[in-house]
Amino acid sequence: MKPSDLERREEELEALQAIFGEDVHGVRGESGEIKTVRVSRKVPDLDRSILIVFDLGQGYPSEEPPRVVVNSTWINADVRARISSEALAELEPSAGDVLLFALSEIIYESCLTLAENIPVEEPKSTGEEISPDVEDVVELKDIPAIYSGSPFTDRKSTFQAHLTEVHSEADLSAFLLALQSVNKIASATHNILAYRFVDETTGNLSQDFDDDGEAAAGKRLLHLLKMLPAENVAVVVSRWFGGIHLGPDRFKHINNAARQAFLEWKKLDGRKQERS
Repeated sequence: MKPSDLERREEELEALQAIFGEDVHGVRGESGEIKTVRVSRKVPDLDRSILIVFDLGQGYPSEEPPRVVVNSTWINADVRARISSEALAELEPSAGDVLLFALSEIIYESCLTLAENIPVEEPKSTGEEISPDVEDVVELKDIPAIYSGSPFTDRKSTFQAHLTEVHSEADLSAFLLALQSVNKIASATHNILAYRFVDETTGNLSQDFDDDGEAAAGKRLLHLLKMLPAENVAVVVSRWFGGIHLGPDRFKHINNAARQAFLEWKKLDGRKQERS
């Protein structure tokens, strides 16, 4: 990667963080370069949000535009893909252009227009967050690449792990997009993420975590992946808070859910290889 590209990525990330604050998160590769930028935007006065994921590739910004993925639970996949492609087409990017702010604004405006025409469902809750019954937690049977572990409940909080094999930021983005397209997962109080993979393009180890509001949980989850050891895997543990605080037990449950799902997944993968 060109040194000038590295510098311009840093400047662009700093500018985005100055504008959007904590709603912007940069994911770095093993050598410290910015590989992915995630911008979260909320729709004013509505309980809706979007996540814009920019996969910068090897040639951004000097040689190629970023790959753009729009993630949202209230916009279907075809419309999200159209919004991304139309945003890139509107800018008509040329080599050397920095695009992330302009793209995020175009995509945000498109989503605002959609939001004005999609009615908001009235919340059924009385204000207390209620954990779903174990039997009601979703199984991603229609997405065979994702393995969902068995959910379990402690003091009305339910935990469930989901994991898949990843080899690139694009794989990771697709995994997160698939999970967020499932309403029950998207509505979880926390979706804690950790991942480790050897990038198929660079050969570098990429690893990171996201607490999603459950402070220190993501770091512990990433530590678990290192200890297993697990590579080329991403895991999300969903927690539906049931109104009773669990204290340190919540970290034990998050890691146990991930560990058990990983072991079950590896066992299933081994059986598949034996049959092939």
